[in-house]
Amino acid sequence: MHETIFNDERRAAIARAWKASGLTQEKYSTKHGIRPRTLRQWLKRWPCAQFGVEREAKAIIEKSIAALTALLDSLDADPARLLVPPSQQEAQDRAVVEEPRAPSVSGDIHTDSASKASFWTT
Repeated sequence: MHETIFNDERRAAIARAWKASGLTQEKYSTKHGIRPRTLRQWLKRWPCAQFGVEREAKAIIEKSIAALTALLDSLDADPARLLVPPSQQEAQDRAVVEEPRAPSVSGDIHTDSASKASFWTT
């Protein structure tokens, strides 16, 4: 194999273009007059743009997994929360329990809720 001397700019360009070529590392390196091992070394030093995206995606996934693990741990600590939808859980957390009123002498209950009033009317 003929040895060609490449500057860093050319090495980086060759390394970064490998993934887009669709060729195997062996065929791509032969096409450019380098050994496959040399290409792998260049790929480590000058990764393809896609490798950067893959690292970013991996970081996002790891962060999401950590958040989901924390959520599972909190649910394990309070399993009763699993039975109530989150929107109702907030209402239950803030709810004030009111004592029911006794019927008045006339037989009618005067409440703030119209649905309860119709239920208690005699």
